[in-house]
Amino acid sequence: MNIDKILVANRGEITIRIIRACRTLQISPIVIYSEEDRRNLHIRMADGAFNLGSGNLHDTYMNSEKIINAALQFDVDAIHPGYSFLADNSVFAKKVIDAGLKWIGPSPETLQKIENKLDAKRLAEKAGFKTLLDSGKSINNFDEARKAASELGYPIILKPCFGSGGIGLEIVRREEQLEKAMRRVNAQSSILAKKEVFIEQYVSNLQLFEVGFLTDSKTQTICFPEREITIQHKLQKLVGESPSTFLSEESRTKIFDLIKNYASILEFQCIGNIEVLYKKGLGLVFDEINPHIQLEHPLTEMTTGIDIVCEQIQIANDQPIKWTQEEIKPTGFAMQFRINAEDPLNNFQPSSGEVKELGIPGGPWIRFDTNIYRGYQIPMLYDTYLGQLLVYSTESRELVRKRALSALNELTITGFPTTIGYHRHLIAHPDFVKGKFTTNFIEKQSDIIREIEEEMRSIIAALFTTNKETSKVTLPPLSKSRWRDYARSESTGRGI
Repeated sequence: MNIDKILVANRGEITIRIIRACRTLQISPIVIYSEEDRRNLHIRMADGAFNLGSGNLHDTYMNSEKIINAALQFDVDAIHPGYSFLADNSVFAKKVIDAGLKWIGPSPETLQKIENKLDAKRLAEKAGFKTLLDSGKSINNFDEARKAASELGYPIILKPCFGSGGIGLEIVRREEQLEKAMRRVNAQSSILAKKEVFIEQYVSNLQLFEVGFLTDSKTQTICFPEREITIQHKLQKLVGESPSTFLSEESRTKIFDLIKNYASILEFQCIGNIEVLYKKGLGLVFDEINPHIQLEHPLTEMTTGIDIVCEQIQIANDQPIKWTQEEIKPTGFAMQFRINAEDPLNNFQPSSGEVKELGIPGGPWIRFDTNIYRGYQIPMLYDTYLGQLLVYSTESRELVRKRALSALNELTITGFPTTIGYHRHLIAHPDFVKGKFTTNFIEKQSDIIREIEEEMRSIIAALFTTNKETSKVTLPPLSKSRWRDYARSESTGRGI
């Protein structure tokens, strides 16, 4: 059965990205939406849309019965899950197949092998990967957690056994922090189908990268160039770049071989992604596998010229991979910046509101993937992600950085605080310029926040100068005020 019509079981920017791939392949895209998303852009771009109603995620984007009913009602041939939500759910994948539809992802059997992260780690070890020490089983109560943490030694990290996207991760540095951390993880894991957690050794000051791969029905596997994702805040990715600033060709070849072993053991088919940790003295260490399209996939598209989403769909349509590993030859340098509705001056707390202004940068090798538009209301029910800015150069990392600085200055989103201004200051930091950073980079760089506050004070000064007849101005303290709110929006929400 050829795929002529696809239902995209997701929301936001990734749904728009999949719609565009469908158009390229002359496939009709159908979408779903919650009542809270009724003004979302992906509805206008699709050939049909199914209203899931209102409520929490289990009532909408994680309600498998509603989604399959929508697919059958629109007579689609396949379901594309995007990422997160039900993308890694083996039960949902089986229901899709049992309904007579194609599933654009790894088989339910493969997903079942790896949906528990502990099982995925054990299989990675079988493939030859090193892993970090862990509790060896799920933790059911505080006493078990305390015992496992004591055996591993602090610091440790609490991780959900099921789920993806960084949900429910908690670093615990001392025993007295453990009980509260357990409660937070359980609360954050409420959106997951299963709430089991495990404990893993925590290692700081690492470098982190991910490698995407494709495997077709003929079991041919190709790996794409790595994407470095070291710069994170609260274990959430902020900046990506390709190629990595530290990975050697020898290490790259070794990782590719390990991934191909792993894919063979899993009998993997379709698209996947492996996250790998690196620290001198520790070596290359398996972190996790993501059996779905990654948000950062456009970095790979920019350095290889390959439409990753189209290839994912073609594999599901029983088409072989078009290239050998030797033919995947990346060129140039690319950077990616995740733009979130968060306030850097308030510990990156979520923000919301209406998009008052939207200015998208242009020029050669600049791309902004988003689902927002002027007048769009940011919903509080979902995550804070607004879009991703991508910049490329054939020449050098430094040229990409300079081009990115220009694009961040041009990118404008007003109405609420965002991370645009933070990114602008971050990429001007001397350590970023040199490519010398680890996963602890953000927490050590309080000077970036100070720079944003100084910029904000300059904006306040300009506002007072404009609005006062006298030139004698006394700046207000950085406390709650309408001037501070406006300046916060300006300094974090747009490039100035």
